[in-house]
Amino acid sequence: MYPKTHNQKKLFIALIEQPAVIGLLFALIILTLGGTGSPVSIGITGILLCLIGLFQKTIKVDLWIFLPLLLYGIFSLISSYIAVNTPFSGYVYAQLICPIIYILATSLGEHDRTVLRSLALLYAAIISAVGILQFLVEGFKDTANRLGGIFDNANVMGIFLVMSWFSLLMLKSQADFENSLYRSLLKHLEPIFMCGIALTLSMGSFVAMAIGILVLVIYKIRTNSFSDAAIFLAEILTRASIGIGSGLLIYIAATRTDSTLLLISVAICYIAVVVLWNRFEEYIHFNKLVSFFIVLLGLLVSIAVFIIRFTSIYTFIERIEMMKTGFGYMLGNPLTGVGPMRWHLMNMFDGDNYFNTWYIHDMFIHIGAELGIIAAILLLIIMIRSLIKQRQPEALAGIAALTFHYSIDVGFAYMGIAAAAILLLGTPCGKEKSVGNPVAKFLFIFYAVLLIFGLLKNMP
Repeated sequence: MYPKTHNQKKLFIALIEQPAVIGLLFALIILTLGGTGSPVSIGITGILLCLIGLFQKTIKVDLWIFLPLLLYGIFSLISSYIAVNTPFSGYVYAQLICPIIYILATSLGEHDRTVLRSLALLYAAIISAVGILQFLVEGFKDTANRLGGIFDNANVMGIFLVMSWFSLLMLKSQADFENSLYRSLLKHLEPIFMCGIALTLSMGSFVAMAIGILVLVIYKIRTNSFSDAAIFLAEILTRASIGIGSGLLIYIAATRTDSTLLLISVAICYIAVVVLWNRFEEYIHFNKLVSFFIVLLGLLVSIAVFIIRFTSIYTFIERIEMMKTGFGYMLGNPLTGVGPMRWHLMNMFDGDNYFNTWYIHDMFIHIGAELGIIAAILLLIIMIRSLIKQRQPEALAGIAALTFHYSIDVGFAYMGIAAAAILLLGTPCGKEKSVGNPVAKFLFIFYAVLLIFGLLKNMP
């Protein structure tokens, strides 16, 4: 086992010798803070990443992901130009940063990738903790509502925290976790993520989380036994019942009562849960009957969430109608679509139900409607490849959760979510192809030129 000073030295060396780690973390922060994205901030960040990329000797990419991603960007630029006379409109320009992040992240070594994932997790935990604190302050002022956090959107905040939670599970499962500089902190992050998820009251994120857990259970059944999978499920649901249940109690105390004393009491209990979380994990691991009993109580948590968000049923029905409308636009303009950010405007006057949103709540249908079927198919290839690619089960679970959420909500419009998915859940499968220095430099120059032209075009 390495001493602490050795771990600190390894971290320092990783940050100094691999500027891509710092650059990618900086990009994650900028993109998550920027909501759906400012052309100026995204452009400058992307150009800086390209400059870092020029110093990479070689890069590694999965061609089944990178080539569709490259072609998708090209088709998006063409569609944007045909529809609105500029190739750099709206999210089409913002998306140009995703291939750059993917290339740099995939090219990192295993240790650098672990360092980056750990730092990204700590950042996500800070975002969740600040959101919880903000919610408590608003609760004392009687103005608390669903936690939207830095995204100002509860559903997007929800899936961001769900991905972070699966990434945390992945990091904890690694053999060298005990040697990690972050071990004492990471063991207490789980209730912070779970409470944040609860405060978003995002039904889509809850279901996405359940899908990811199901993926983990199936993996356990295939690699171990049914009894081992049952014990694993009981433990993970026990932790979820306590973590999410604590957040739900805070939500109820802040929004359904007028008692400041009750809110303070619940908040103190939650702090105790965070501090004692490691001991709680050990206890349920060695007391299976208690674990199963808490799981049964967790069903009450699920019922409470459903009662509080009963209106989500009507929201889901509306989204189905929205998808049908978008599918009609996709079939009416199959090659290049109606153009970026134009579906919303056309929906206002098409005689169908008007949906007060800029994005269809399904990534594939929205992209198909605005950028054409070819662009949608290319995205579908990327998602399928990401799901069938050999990777750690926790990463696969997180990607499965994200794929579901992309199919029912608007998280795809936030480049911070895409960046978080790459940095938190991206893992190599050993089949990535090395790209030589000349080609690598050409790719970074190519994207830098696009970003510069787009930046000039989008300058006020």
